[in-house]
Amino acid sequence: MACKTLNQEGTGIRIENLLALLASVGGQQCLLPILAMLGGEGRPLKDVGMVQAKTEDGNVYFFGDASNRLLVESELSLISLAFGAARDCGAPVSMEMIHAEMQHVASSIGDDEALFRLDLPESHAVDSPLNWAAHFSPMFVEACDLYRLPPMERAAAFGFALQRAIIEGKDAIDPMIAARIILSCAMRTSKIDPHRLAAARRD
Repeated sequence: MACKTLNQEGTGIRIENLLALLASVGGQQCLLPILAMLGGEGRPLKDVGMVQAKTEDGNVYFFGDASNRLLVESELSLISLAFGAARDCGAPVSMEMIHAEMQHVASSIGDDEALFRLDLPESHAVDSPLNWAAHFSPMFVEACDLYRLPPMERAAAFGFALQRAIIEGKDAIDPMIAARIILSCAMRTSKIDPHRLAAARRD
């Protein structure tokens, strides 16, 4: 589905864009099911070890245990699956990379220029994770709903898709660069308020 979406003009698919799309939409799927569950049950964020931070620009970000488990802290989390494939392809990925990215994102909220500036070589640059998630999340959520994929399993599904993209694309992109794209995009969108994505789609 992602390949078809990116190749609508029949000009081929840039692997960096495929990775960024899957990671950005998948990162949001680490947060959205948690918020939906809590909202449906009338429970506060603290019940699942999460907090929200509202910055001076009015944007809201979410941090905590529940979304991190889907993002990085379980065996079937999105980043664990993607990094496993990258490691198998020879990339020296590490927990230090993840911790550094977490710290950067946490310290950059409220400054969109810093938050969405990805540390990637110019030849591998991709669009903002905010844009990927805002514009492509609805069609992927619709597909997940159609195939009755449980919300709490969707982040893992994106992780498996990213595994395949890394393995099949290893001759087109260094697996370490692929891992950096995935980490950067998923980490950011896993913190962004879904209402901001909806507003971005309307703009």
